[in-house]
Amino acid sequence: MLSNRELGREALWLYNIEAGKFEELIFSNDKYDLDGAITDNEGEFIGVSFFDDYYRTHYFDDKDGAQEREVAGLFKGKQATISSRSRDHTRLLVSVTNDVTPPTYYYFDLNTQKGGVWLSKYPYLVRKSFSPVQNYSFKASDGLEITGYFTQPANVKNPPLIVMPHGGPHARDYKYFDKELQYLVELGFSVLQVNFRGSAGFGSAFETAGYYQWGKRMQQDVYEAMDWAIAQGLAKKDNACIFGASYGGYVALTAAFQEPKRFKCVVSISGVSDLETFVTKTDRQGKYLGNIVDVKDDKSIDALAEVSAIRKINHIKAPILLIHGNNDTRVNYNQSKDFYDKARKQLDIKYVEIEDGTHFFDDQESQVKLFSEITPFLKKHLL
Repeated sequence: MLSNRELGREALWLYNIEAGKFEELIFSNDKYDLDGAITDNEGEFIGVSFFDDYYRTHYFDDKDGAQEREVAGLFKGKQATISSRSRDHTRLLVSVTNDVTPPTYYYFDLNTQKGGVWLSKYPYLVRKSFSPVQNYSFKASDGLEITGYFTQPANVKNPPLIVMPHGGPHARDYKYFDKELQYLVELGFSVLQVNFRGSAGFGSAFETAGYYQWGKRMQQDVYEAMDWAIAQGLAKKDNACIFGASYGGYVALTAAFQEPKRFKCVVSISGVSDLETFVTKTDRQGKYLGNIVDVKDDKSIDALAEVSAIRKINHIKAPILLIHGNNDTRVNYNQSKDFYDKARKQLDIKYVEIEDGTHFFDDQESQVKLFSEITPFLKKHLL
């Protein structure tokens, strides 16, 4: 069974149900949580997976992993993952990507010894060049190690910085090709991504360190990551914007009032502006909201006003772009609309409501609208 009880990170154990104890550690990674089980066509448990920068696998028998290793050897320097196999393992679909390579799927027929490109996820990007994504790590002010990724455009001197916290918050950034990231870099911006405390995959202690820390230590990790980038000479102090979606949109709006002089502009996409309303009126109860605040403690709920942008409009200085889909079932679009209605007489703020847009803006029309608003806003305030 997978459990984090013994090591503080998800690991695979042999568990004795009758004795009620863990008997043997079968496999663990020293740094990352295991992600799930790998089974064969008969449903037999043959290995486990985890993520570092990319998806990784560990097979209990080398024979089971041999085909995967052979495929990986054909695409050196890239991440090749078998996405699908025929029952007899003679026909394969393989996904090939990395930080600068859009995902492309290849087919292989081992019976006929033939193979080739099946399709590309982003065919119009196949022949373009992209900027490599660099790993970084630093110690936060309380000693916790924070990691993330930094990407900068080629041949641009002193590019403006976009700080881009991920959503979730119990998710994380990876090193896979990211079209939104590369789009921002192509515009001439450097991009700083932060796996702040509370991010998933780094062990239970790291994730639970983010519990009840919306607007607090999780937020501070983002500021300190930016300070680290400035100290390393990777960014200028007074030429940055914060850009986030979902929980990242909350981080962006919170930064607007907590650090009003830090950012020249703020972009919040599908973000949360009013934590109290989000906690008390959303239908998504359970663990997710319980990690924000003690939902049974009225004083804790009242304290959410201190980390809600809608209650701190007078502290905000930077121009803000709000984008929200009115078909968002995770964060109600009123989180952006209500904030705009209260702030529009005091702030340089624009609200864009995308008709039928979901939390992730899944359709092409929504994506086009999204970036047609983001692009001129960033160029106006940063370039």
